[in-house]
Amino acid sequence: MHGECKVALLGFGGVNRGLVELIIAHNSRHRTPTIKIVGVSDLLLGHCINKSGLDCEMLLQVPAREGAFAVLGNAAPDNEGVISDSGCDVVVEATFSNVATGEPGASLCEAALLAGKHVVTTNKGSVAHGADRLSSVAALMGRKFLYEGAVMSGTPVLVWATDCFPGARVTRVRGILNGTTNFILGQMEMGFSFNAALEQAQHLGYAEADPAADVEGLDTRAKIIVLAKSVLGRSLSNSDVPCEGVKAITSEMIAQAKAEGRRWKLVGDINVEGDELLAKVGPVKLMPDDPLSGISSVTNALELTIEPLGVTMVTGPGAGRVETAYAVLSDLLRIVGGLVREDEKTDAG
Repeated sequence: MHGECKVALLGFGGVNRGLVELIIAHNSRHRTPTIKIVGVSDLLLGHCINKSGLDCEMLLQVPAREGAFAVLGNAAPDNEGVISDSGCDVVVEATFSNVATGEPGASLCEAALLAGKHVVTTNKGSVAHGADRLSSVAALMGRKFLYEGAVMSGTPVLVWATDCFPGARVTRVRGILNGTTNFILGQMEMGFSFNAALEQAQHLGYAEADPAADVEGLDTRAKIIVLAKSVLGRSLSNSDVPCEGVKAITSEMIAQAKAEGRRWKLVGDINVEGDELLAKVGPVKLMPDDPLSGISSVTNALELTIEPLGVTMVTGPGAGRVETAYAVLSDLLRIVGGLVREDEKTDAG
């Protein structure tokens, strides 16, 4: 590959459009290695392939309109064709997938790995429900399966939690991992009703038209499952994690907590108890001296309790188009580093 990495994109919504913007900027600063987009497939737009590299500026000009990729290729989507025919080294999977099942993202990731491609995904559902299988397939194929953007968007929480504490033992993982619900609870503290706060979140783009995954705690549960696997090396399923959202939090409950100097937060929590993991997701009325109590708006935070260090925490953006795209770019560059080293070995040999 000689300093060049060819990438195929599955899904061309906000995240992968943001990634293309970042790749343009990266390539302008770092001529070697060059990251090329050689294929894109999107359920709405269709698909396009150019093994020599698609024009990134032209890709960004394609409108979000049904069949719009006809000007570059084909109006019909073709995920499998882009994986097999684009000549890519890496597949970036950022499709609209069900957070409760991980599909279709998990199956697309597996297909790409079995085709001998490295895979980067931003889909928490794909990782939560397929990490064991996908990691095994990646190892079997000698490929990387990376997913930094699946938990706290551009905040590099997985690298931080897994690489920065060698020899230490993590005994608890706890965090505010959903910016939408944190924003809603904050607005309720300002006097808005739940419905009014939710409407604000939707208007600002923090919540989807169907906010169930956020407000019912499903998004946080998926991230807790990802963290259990990545940080603790343990597998959890949906049934292992009791889950409650924030829909039952009333204005009266918010006012009572405020009078007590406390704040309601949606918290994901994993405690290590011997050989067991005790995990849960639900609203908690936090004391003012709790580090998570001060996390406001759409900011996320992850707290680790580590022997022998005690409690340490990282905060940062947990959502956002460009923020998540940066997480993808960081994973891509880790893979690119490996590709370059492989080329150096080949050239030397």
